[in-house]
Amino acid sequence: MSQKIKLAQSRTQGEVVDDSVIFLKQNIFPLLKSYFSICGIFWVAGIIISILSKTQTFELQQQEESIYTVTYFVTLLFSYINFTLGMLTSLSYIKFYLDKGNQPPTVQEVWDYVKYYFLKVFGSAIVLTLFTALGAFMCFIPGIYLLPVNLLIITVMVMENESLSNAFRRGFQLIKNEWWNLMGVLLVTSIVTISCMALLVIPVVLVVVALLYLTNVNHSNTVSMAATVTYHALQFLFVFPAISLALFYFNLNEKLDDNGLMQRIAALGTKQESNDEPTTEDY
Repeated sequence: MSQKIKLAQSRTQGEVVDDSVIFLKQNIFPLLKSYFSICGIFWVAGIIISILSKTQTFELQQQEESIYTVTYFVTLLFSYINFTLGMLTSLSYIKFYLDKGNQPPTVQEVWDYVKYYFLKVFGSAIVLTLFTALGAFMCFIPGIYLLPVNLLIITVMVMENESLSNAFRRGFQLIKNEWWNLMGVLLVTSIVTISCMALLVIPVVLVVVALLYLTNVNHSNTVSMAATVTYHALQFLFVFPAISLALFYFNLNEKLDDNGLMQRIAALGTKQESNDEPTTEDY
């Protein structure tokens, strides 16, 4: 078995991506167990609502009416909640993993973190999303710039237990001269994630097309429905970009504060004190 990933250390872009893959491989079962245990209700609800929304969209398109109904916006809301909760669960898992000395946390331990951070993170995510949308509306480039910064701010809130205002300042402090590197990591991991989703969606679509052909049923909407449902079902794969985001945070943290060195010095001091303590043989 490969050596466990050391989270708090400086990394290059390539090392962040590579170590994200290794971390996911080493923790895939406990991480996904935490994900589905905590996010499962919203995950299932999102799939069901997406089916209802897609069915309603087909009917409205046939009637040449607007597709922007209540169901449509509820679908967007559940997708947003599912994404935010999934990211929070992944970050909480990594935070507890670090605190436990590179040991996988239990579902209950991750759930305790998620409960503590959820309202703060969800409310902050809404504020940051509106802030990003405003930047994109005024000028497209600020919106693009703020997207990775906002994700880093959320990461700081979880890893350092900071308020939104403090995390906002800390996020911009960390990302100074590192924006392109963070954007590159997020692009690579997102492309990998979306590619994996596409590889899983395509076989489902092909099976549906084959079944429609064999049963002599001509229903073009069925293929679109199958692709949509499969996409929503595979949203758990976005834990991978969340892992890369956390590792990049640790990378920036090390470069700025060298916290890993301070932790090693503290651990060395603790070990030295332990060695200096008298044992029964000294008496």
